[in-house]
Formats: sequence, structure tokens, C-alpha cells
Amino acid sequence: MDDFEELEDPGSVDFTQPDNIQAEPGQRTGEDAKGDATDLAQTVANSSSESRVEPFSKSGLEASSEEAARTGQPKGETANDFTSWERLLLSSEKGGLGWKNSKYFKRVQNALEKTAVVLSKNFSNVAEDNKAMLLEACNAFQALLDACKQYTARNPRTKNGKARRDIVLQIQDYAEKDLRGCGSKLSEFYVMSADEQAKETWQSVLGGVRAMQLTVADYSKLTSAEGGAASDTIKIQLQEGDRVATKYFKKEDSFNLEIIKEKGDDAPHYFAMQDTLQKYPNLSEKDKELLQELSRDASLENKDFSEEGLLAAEYCKKRTAQVKTTIESLMISLGITEEGGMANMSRRNVATSRIAELLGLENLVAKSRTVDILDQATGQTIRGNLMDQAEGKEYKKIENAITENKITSGFIRDLTNLQVLDILCGQVDRHRENMMYITEKHITENKDEVEVVTGVQGIDNDGAFGTNTDVASAKNPYRKDLRVFDPETLEMIIPFMDDGLATRIEQLTSSTIRYVLKDLLTDEEIEAIGRRLDLLQKGIKKARDEHSDRFLKEEKDWTVGINNQDPNKEKDPNKKTVEEKMLDSYDDNFANSDPDSDVNKERIKKMAAEKFKDDPKIVTGINLFYDDENKFFEKYSSEEIREIMRERLKLREIIRDEGKVTYRNNRNYFGRIMRKHDH
Repeated sequence: MDDFEELEDPGSVDFTQPDNIQAEPGQRTGEDAKGDATDLAQTVANSSSESRVEPFSKSGLEASSEEAARTGQPKGETANDFTSWERLLLSSEKGGLGWKNSKYFKRVQNALEKTAVVLSKNFSNVAEDNKAMLLEACNAFQALLDACKQYTARNPRTKNGKARRDIVLQIQDYAEKDLRGCGSKLSEFYVMSADEQAKETWQSVLGGVRAMQLTVADYSKLTSAEGGAASDTIKIQLQEGDRVATKYFKKEDSFNLEIIKEKGDDAPHYFAMQDTLQKYPNLSEKDKELLQELSRDASLENKDFSEEGLLAAEYCKKRTAQVKTTIESLMISLGITEEGGMANMSRRNVATSRIAELLGLENLVAKSRTVDILDQATGQTIRGNLMDQAEGKEYKKIENAITENKITSGFIRDLTNLQVLDILCGQVDRHRENMMYITEKHITENKDEVEVVTGVQGIDNDGAFGTNTDVASAKNPYRKDLRVFDPETLEMIIPFMDDGLATRIEQLTSSTIRYVLKDLLTDEEIEAIGRRLDLLQKGIKKARDEHSDRFLKEEKDWTVGINNQDPNKEKDPNKKTVEEKMLDSYDDNFANSDPDSDVNKERIKKMAAEKFKDDPKIVTGINLFYDDENKFFEKYSSEEIREIMRERLKLREIIRDEGKVTYRNNRNYFGRIMRKHDH
């Protein structure tokens, strides 16, 4: 039940007014209903306390419900009084119980729908039509802003109401920006030619409006984040209030899908060359010719590059490998290579941040936003992502802490929340290396200082928002282990879910997602989010009905971690605590079912050496893939890559099949022992 906070004061509701009664099948309205209500009011007023059943008495409800079910009519004066009052409450505008959306929330939803209609229209080469459409959009944004302000001015008292209010506040922020930007765009259209206007889209208009604006004296002199010439990530220092914050800027990654189809295996080098020439605009013709040869020979030896040409070549090699991975892995997995047009990978980072904010998980991923940087030296504007510096440490620096069970309940909660977020976003590239691990120093009983892992933060979030409804698509069948709910039975797969996150998901609507992400994703990608949201909402409803205890409200409810115990102290293995049993289950699950764990990578190498004794290319290729992925993609042709990867995937499936039973048993055991624990 939602929106309890929107109920009117029961004492102020006049049930004798027919306007407060909505007709149900077989229910009388008008003067008849008014008479019923008046009779009821008189009956309640005249009833003695001895003869009147309390309105929300369980026994009264059961008696009246059973009798009504059996005879079709309530039996007895008491049952009749209660049933009539109950019927009138349920037929009021809010149902007396918050079962329907309030008029305030309906206004927000109606305004969102009307805004969506305007934003579905296309610009043309008819100037007057475009100006009329922009004016219509301004009016729609104003109506949305007014509806949001009216809704957020109220004081919610329930968790559902508070969750909705937080979501509507974010819609309100976008409406304010869009209204200001739409007015400015209307002014620009008066000086634009008809052909220029026809090239505009609502995605580009809103993208410019919502983008953060920065100005730099000379973009080319900004410091590379990695310190090397091949890096395309720029470090930026921004003043935020009293402190200077470190941010990272990366230019937008956009790929023309028609060019990918046309160029085939040469597409990665083609896109890398475009980026290289833009990054190094003053290269000599000889350097450019040598760069073209890199598509056939990746070696830089015996190449007569100039000093700047050598830097450009290093960048081009690295960029080629990056683009190759993006095209052959992420884009295929996301299902975005089958149609023409542009595929913008960078905006998916921003979209992940926005979904996380809507769900109240803004700290669970490194925040990313679209930014336009004006380079005063050239007069050009560079669009890209501005990312916050991620919190925490890389996996290799905390691996021992995790294997030694030095983790807290917050870490388990964050992992689960990130899994739910990734399912909604359709993330296909989450693994231990694209998370940062937050740690704290804990003092044990022996006064020793121990580093424990307390949380995670997702990074590199661009492998998301494809058109697949289920992350375990035909192209990614192994991803089924990451599901939160079974798509067919709606059974909850994860042992527990954060109650606050579940509430946010319940209050989120497809119209909100469509509006918030309009400037970032295609309509097809946004529709796929709506389908994933629908699956989550249905799964949560089923789980709440059947296993409400699996929704945890406090961090302590997750009940795992070292609890200030000495991790180095020897313990009797026959006297394991609940926490230790859960962690054993978690570790077994991780080690046995994940073919990409370090242990199983080594197993795959050994299996390849035994199986392909007569084909050293397969053995060498699999080893190189695990040791240095970039060199692997540089060394082999697309045909060879497909052959090696096909055999590697077969070996991965063997390991996954071996781990399935252990994984399922451990996961269920993990859930059982946690449910037995006293929360």
C-alpha cells in the first residue's frame, strides 16, 4: 500500500456526500448512496459500545467477510454496519487505505505522459512548426514542474511516500533545467536555418541542456590521468564548495554502426585512427602513413616515426585494442549492433548514475555526468563524461582481506544492491576488476589493527542498457547466475534484498525512466529498461507476499563480518559461527561457480594444454588472453580470435557445469542459515 501520507484527515471526510463515492459493480450511487451513508452515520452514532464491533476488529472483519462470501449478503446488524462502513471507505477517492494514487501523484504522472508525447515528435525544415513544438515543450515542462512542486511541498510520513517524494524531487530538478534550456533553444531557432533545425533531435536538445558546462584555457595541456601519452582520460581539478575535487574526463565514445559493418575487421583501427588524428592534429604525412600500417603490423620496431609520431602510434595501438574489445564484446552482448545509426557507449556510464540516484544508490557507483568543455585555445567544444574519483581500492589490494573473511555486513549489502542495480540497467560487464572496494581499520579484541572491507563502488559502467530484457540472453547464457528473480517463476534468487531499495523500485515508473534518460539512450533501450523494471516489481511483490522476512531494513540485519574478532586466532572448525558458515558458503559459491576466478583461470589453462597438444595456437592464445588481454587482441586476427575464444568458452562451460550443483546448494544453504538467524 502506498501514499499513506496522502490520506485526508478521516475526521474531515464527509461520507454522506455522493461525490466521495465511486460506483462499483452493483453499487448504488447518487441519492441512494447518500441515503446509505446517512443511515450508516446515524447507526454508528446511536450504537452503544457494547453492541458495536470496532471498525478494524479482526473478528468483525472475518465474521462479515465469511458471511458475505457465503450468502452474498451480510448477516446481522453488526456485520451490516461494519460491511457498509468498509464498503464506503474502499469506495472513497483514496480508498481510505491508500490503495490508489493520490490526485497529486496522478498530476505528476499525467504531466510526464504529456511531456513524453511532445518529446516523441520530430523536428522538420518548417521553421514555424519547430518553434511551435518548442513552445509546446516549454509549456509541458512548466506543467511538469508545477505538478512536482505541488507534490513535493507535502510532508510524507510513510516509507513509500518518502521514496516517491525523493524520486519526484529528481524529476523536478530535470524539469527546471529543461524549461530553462528549452526557452534558450527557442531563441536559437530564430537564427538557425531550416536545414539546421531539421538536423536537431530531442536527444541532442536535452543533451545540451542537461550537460554541465566547463571552460579551459588549453585542453591539449590538461594532464593525462594515467601519466602516459596513450591515455585518453584527463584529470581535472574542480572547486566544489570549500574543497578542490579530483574529476576524470573522457571524451564520448561513439561508433557508427554502418562503418562497423562496412569495415569489418578493420573497423577498430579505423576508429582508433580517427581518434589519434584528432588527438595529434600536427602529424606529418609520413607519420600518418606509418600509422595506417599499424592495422597490418602492430609492431613499432623498425618504424621511422618522429617523436610525436611515436607517441601517436602508442596511443593508436592502445585505442585499437580498446575499440576491438568494445565492438566484439560489449556491443554484441548488449544487442546494439543489428541496426544502423550511432552507438554511444559513454552515455551509458551517465545513465547508470542516474538510475542509481533514482534508487537512492548514488554512492554505489562512481558518479558520472555529461559535460561540455569549451577549449578557449581552439574555440572547440568537447563533449564527454566527467567522472568522480572512485572510492576504495582495487581488488588485487584487498583480495587477501576477502579470502580471510575480513568483511562486514555493509559489504554484503552493497554487493547485493549492486547486483539488483546491474539487473535493472542490463549490465553485462560486471566483474571483480570493475569494482572498487571500500575499507576501514578495525581494532580486534587483542588490540590489533585489521583492514576490513566495508563496501563496494561500481566503476566502468558503460557495458549496460542494451535491448535485451534479460541479462542472460542467448549471447550471454552464463549471466543467469546474476539474476535477482527467475524471469519465468518470479522466484527470488538472492537470499535477501534491501527493503529500502525494494521500496524505491516499487515506486519507480517507466514514465519517470523515459523522461530522465531521454537525452542518453534510444527509445528501444529505454523500453527494455521498462521491461526489466516490470520483472523486478512483479518479483518483489511475490516475494513480499510469500517471504516478507527476506527484506532487510538495517545494515546490521545482514549480520556478517568479523564482529571485532581476531581473524588470526585459531578456531575449532567444528564450532563455526553463523557468520563463518555464511562466509564459507559464499566462498564455495564464488570459487566453484565462477569460471573467471583466478583458480579456474589456471584450470582452464591446464585443460587447454591437455586438450590441444597438437594445436599450440589455441594453447598460446588462451594463455595470452588471461595474461594480457590487450596483447591477445593485437596479436591475432578476428578469425583467429573467434576460434580461440570459441574453445575457451567450451572449457569455461565445463567448469561452470561442474560448479552448478555446488553453486545452487551453497546459495540455498546461504539463504537458509541467514533466515534462521535472529535479525
